[in-house]
Amino acid sequence: PTLFFWHALGADASAEYFVPVAERLAAAGYRVVAVDGPGFGASPLLDAESYALDALVDLVQRLVVRLDLEPLVVVGH
Repeated sequence: PTLFFWHALGADASAEYFVPVAERLAAAGYRVVAVDGPGFGASPLLDAESYALDALVDLVQRLVVRLDLEPLVVVGH
C-alpha cells in the first residue's frame, strides 16, 4: 500500500519533516506520498471554512482519488 503522510500543525510544520523516514520506506519498496497541508510549505492558504475537519477530510479524499493512492496507510504527526 501507499504510505500517505500528513504533518502536524505549527509554525515550522511541513512534509519535509518526514523525508528521512520516507527515504527509508521508499528504499524498502513502499510508495510514499507526503504533502504539505493548506497554508504550509508551498501549499496555498485557504479560507477559514476550509480548515474544518470535514473539509480537510474531503480535501484528502479528493487527493487520494486524483493520485490513485488506494490502498493506503495514513501516517500523521
